[in-house]
Amino acid sequence: MLFRSTTRSLTVDPLAPSVSISSDKTTLQAGDTAIISFAFSEDPGMSFSWDGSQGDVILSGGILSALSGSDGVLRSATFTPTANSQGTAFIAVLAESYNDAAGNLGAAASLADLTFDTLLPPSNGMLP
Repeated sequence: MLFRSTTRSLTVDPLAPSVSISSDKTTLQAGDTAIISFAFSEDPGMSFSWDGSQGDVILSGGILSALSGSDGVLRSATFTPTANSQGTAFIAVLAESYNDAAGNLGAAASLADLTFDTLLPPSNGMLP
C-alpha cells in the first residue's frame, strides 16, 4: 500500500494594517495646493476610498480632490485650502475604515502640521 503525503502551508496575518499621511508642503498661501499622500503598510484594495466629497477621509480647512491610485499601497490627492481664511488643516483616516486582504481592520492616522493663510489683504479704501 502506497501513501501520499501532502504538505499544505497556511499563512496567518494577525496584524492590522496602518497608514501614514503626509504633505509635500507644510504651509499654504492663497493659490497654493498641496499633494497629500496616503502610504499604507498593506494594500487596502477597494476598502479605502475618497471621491472628493465622501469616503474614508475626514477633513477640515479646505477640499481634497478624489484619490489617484485605486490599488497598491500609495494613494494621493490634492488639498486646496479654504479661500479667505487661515488655520490648520485637518486630514485623517478613521480606525477600522479600511482593511487588508486578510480582513484585518486598519489603524487611524492624521496629518500633522499643514497650516494655511489665504486671507485677502486689507483694503485701503482706495480704488485703483
